[in-house]
Amino acid sequence: MTHRNAPVAIAVIGLACRYPDAPTPRELWENVLARRRQFRRMPDCRLPLSDYFDADKSIPDKTYGRQAAVIDGFDFDWARRRIPLSTVRTTDIVHWLALETSLSAIADAGYARETLPGERTGVIIGNTLTGEQVRANTMRLRWPFIRRALHTAARAQGLDDQQLHQLTQALKRRYKAVFPPVDEDTLAGGLSNTIAGRICNYLDLMGGGFTIDGACSSSLLAVADAAARMVDGELDLAIVGGVDISLDPFELVGFAKTGALSDGDMTVYDRGGKGFIPGEGCGFIVLKPLDAARRDGNRVYAVIQGWGISSDGGGAGITAPNAKGQAMALERAYLRAPYAFKDLDFIEGHGTGTTVGDRTELEAIARMLGRTPVSRGQLRPCGITSLKSIIGHAKAASGIGGLIKTVMAVNRRVVPPTAACHEPHQAFDGAARRLYPVRQGRVEAGDKQLTAGVSSMGFGGINCHVTLVSGDAPDDRLKPVLPESILLAHAQENEVFILGADSHATLLEKITELMDLVDGISIAELTDLSATLSRQLPDPATVRAAVVAGHPDELASRLEQLKTVLAQGAPADQARGSRRSVQTSGWAKATTRRGSVFIPRSRRSADQHGPDPGAAVFLGAQPGSKGRSDQHGSSRHSGQQADFSRSGPGPRARGAGPLAGRPITNGECPAGHLPDLDALAGPVRPVGGVSPCRCRPQPGRVDCLPCRGVPGCDGIARFRHAARSGHGAAG
Repeated sequence: MTHRNAPVAIAVIGLACRYPDAPTPRELWENVLARRRQFRRMPDCRLPLSDYFDADKSIPDKTYGRQAAVIDGFDFDWARRRIPLSTVRTTDIVHWLALETSLSAIADAGYARETLPGERTGVIIGNTLTGEQVRANTMRLRWPFIRRALHTAARAQGLDDQQLHQLTQALKRRYKAVFPPVDEDTLAGGLSNTIAGRICNYLDLMGGGFTIDGACSSSLLAVADAAARMVDGELDLAIVGGVDISLDPFELVGFAKTGALSDGDMTVYDRGGKGFIPGEGCGFIVLKPLDAARRDGNRVYAVIQGWGISSDGGGAGITAPNAKGQAMALERAYLRAPYAFKDLDFIEGHGTGTTVGDRTELEAIARMLGRTPVSRGQLRPCGITSLKSIIGHAKAASGIGGLIKTVMAVNRRVVPPTAACHEPHQAFDGAARRLYPVRQGRVEAGDKQLTAGVSSMGFGGINCHVTLVSGDAPDDRLKPVLPESILLAHAQENEVFILGADSHATLLEKITELMDLVDGISIAELTDLSATLSRQLPDPATVRAAVVAGHPDELASRLEQLKTVLAQGAPADQARGSRRSVQTSGWAKATTRRGSVFIPRSRRSADQHGPDPGAAVFLGAQPGSKGRSDQHGSSRHSGQQADFSRSGPGPRARGAGPLAGRPITNGECPAGHLPDLDALAGPVRPVGGVSPCRCRPQPGRVDCLPCRGVPGCDGIARFRHAARSGHGAAG
């Protein structure tokens, strides 16, 4: 492969993002390291499953997907930004999410509106079809069709003209009441290209602002375009990003009919991959030529040194991935770079979790790495990881999310893990024998330069790859609240949930309350809930119970079993005041007191998720373990054992989650019934605020968790607090 004489060097000097459970880059980095998976049952306020779900994939106009990764708590301060409320009401939320995130990236880069080189600063954004809000709002203008359909059906049923008139007027009022009136801001607020134009307008930028639609590769294409314009001398600074808020029937039912969605878990680069879980988000970076960044004293997170774009061409269907086309994007990226593809430490892959998609991507990489297996005893040279394994597929915002993750990784000198890859894909045993899935992650020396690549492939056969290296020394702004080695070692597939009370009746009440709280939480929040319950365990508690689960659905099922057991009375073989160790079904151990009940995981769950951590949590005496290195591949490969004793899993202190716990609690509808935050103990403060009542959506907000139990509402508002146990609150 021949390189150019003068390699390009584009500095990444600013970062900002908002992804599920990650309103800042640092929190996203913490979630990556701890493998906090953000998948939850689709909230009804986003897509009512009672209306759109059916497990039968052949049913028309239905989706078989039940889960999503969602943003909660974004609140655009239109008054602070001096945006008229009427404009906010008729403009899709993606405009305001992109504006707010881009401003955070600019501030992170050390710029303000007054200091930007306005005439030579461009804004390039990846987006597809604007957002779900504009698609919903256009339904207001479909009223004539609704009216005609109503009249046709009503007359067929024999309604007289007076009844039909009354029904029409009542329906019209109800139908139009939920959509904002069309005004002079509606058109601009519903277009995709004006997302970038609005940022240029707000900041008085004249270097050019536009939106790129390359489906799932949109935002990485935006990065490549901005870098190319800088090389050509057109821009001195570029604000580049992607935004995607599209969890509506058009996309979800559409993806379901292509078979791309998972009907269960999302496992990337895994033999059992069945598809992706949809996500959403927004990310922005600020780019500047490296020599100019050094001249001006900018902080440099990382340096982009190559990019490549290709299409899949003809042959298979328009949505079928093509290894030859994907490999071409990789090859073109390293024609620019001063190093070869084989020099990469890791790749942030596209990783949609489909068997065919993952295999095609791995085979494309194998074309670059070569198919010759490593010699016995040697390590595989390159790892692959994917942000989608924890936040799902954010579509147009997925490429920039993967790039931000990679920028943080090469800056912090960490090879980041992917989550839930239990049985590596068959391709690792075949064509991709020089590649390995990064399942543990590792911390490198602070002065080492890491080299990485980021891939993004779009629906319709558009491919993009960007390669980058470490910039300055590890930046403290990205430093997590706990050391990276601890967060990497913490991740586990299951959590233990401990309950205690002074009577069976009281314990039953607590279980009922917990079941309501568990309804709709994410997989990541299981850790938070476990830590919270451990800290709240009363002492003394004469009746105690514990449940081990690795998924909210599993926890709900185990709690139902526990409730049934307790309702039948205390186990007869447990004497009053006795204390002994028992083993149940061979899967977990616990120390019981009077009235204690332990509900084990099912054998099927244990087979899926590996060894039960229950003994370590209850007894606190599990020694540090040893396991096979990522680079030795799956258990099918021979090779020496790697010692993880430096940062190995080891015993985990009860209640000490990866971020020292993020308590979850019930709140009331914020229309006047806010919870008493002052009563919460510890260094706790709200992150993102409380979700508003979704039966009356508020402009400028992205909230997913509905209110219940309050008149006029359909849910209990959930909100999260970030407790940092001695580290202070973040968010």
